[in-house]
Amino acid sequence: MPDYFDKLTVAVEFFDFASRFSRIEGWLSETEGYTLLLAAAHGPGKGEIVEIGSWMGRSTCWLAAGSQLKCREKVHAIDPFDGGPMLKHLAVIREQGTTYHSFVDNLTSVGLFDYVQPIVATFQQAAQTWDKPIRLLFIDGDHSYEAVKTDFEQWSRFLVVDALIAFDDVTGQYEGAKRYYDELLQSDERYREVAHVGKVKFIQRLK
Repeated sequence: MPDYFDKLTVAVEFFDFASRFSRIEGWLSETEGYTLLLAAAHGPGKGEIVEIGSWMGRSTCWLAAGSQLKCREKVHAIDPFDGGPMLKHLAVIREQGTTYHSFVDNLTSVGLFDYVQPIVATFQQAAQTWDKPIRLLFIDGDHSYEAVKTDFEQWSRFLVVDALIAFDDVTGQYEGAKRYYDELLQSDERYREVAHVGKVKFIQRLK
C-alpha cells in the first residue's frame, strides 16, 4: 500500500474512536481527545498515566483507549466525583451527590473500565500516598491559578525525564490556568511546550 494511504488509516481510527465516545458527556473535543490517545499510546518514558479530573470519563476513555492500543499502563483516574467547586450546581450532583456511577457506566459501556484504576479522592489526598513514576500527566481539575499550581507542584515530583504533561483549558476563559501555565514555561527550563491542540497544551520534562 502506498505511504499516503497511511493518512487514511489515521483518519479511520480517529473517526472510529470519536463515534465510540460521542455520547459521553464532557468538554473535551474529539481532536483534543485523539491527541491524548496518541500521547498515551506512543508517548515516551516508562511510568504511569495519571488523570487529574475525570468528570464523566470522556477524557479517561481517550487515554485508556490509547494505552490499550499498545498494551501499556492502566489510567489512574483521580477525582472526588463530587463536582468540585465549579460543577456542584449541575443536576447530576444535586440529585445523586456524585458522578462516579455515571463514570463507571460510561467506561464500562465502551469496554474500557478494566483499563482504568479510579481513585476517589481529592488530588491533594491522592498525591500524599502516591509513590510511582509518571510518564503522562493530564491536569484537568479546578482551573483556578492556585489549584493548577498546587496540582502541578504536588504531582510533578513523580514525573520521569521525557514525561508529557497535558494542561486542559489553559487558553480562553480560564485566565488563572493560563497564567500559571505561562509562568511555568517562563520560569522553569526543565519544561518546553511540544504541542497545542484546541484548548489543551502539552509540555515535556527535559531533565
